[in-house]
Amino acid sequence: MLTPESVWFPFEDNHTPTYGIEGARRTGNRCLDAWAEVRSDLEDLVDEGENVVATIHLTGRGKLSGANVDVRIHFHFKVRDGKIVYTYEYEEKAAALEAAGLTA
Repeated sequence: MLTPESVWFPFEDNHTPTYGIEGARRTGNRCLDAWAEVRSDLEDLVDEGENVVATIHLTGRGKLSGANVDVRIHFHFKVRDGKIVYTYEYEEKAAALEAAGLTA
């Protein structure tokens, strides 16, 4: 799904970019390792050309803290030739839609 040139800006790391497929794999694994239990559900998808905003509902329990978590993350993806080249995470859906040029 990713190109080797892809860049991802996760908000957990102050939007510090990670590059390429291996960088995304490391970031994803680090995020998953923090959970004792986790579930993610796609709640909404807005698609306009190369810009896509996906709302993911995450629920789970932290591995170390035991805290229950119930959050929504809004991903702005840029897709070229069917592959993701850019990912930026937002806490607010309106910000993700605006960044993607998808606001009315």
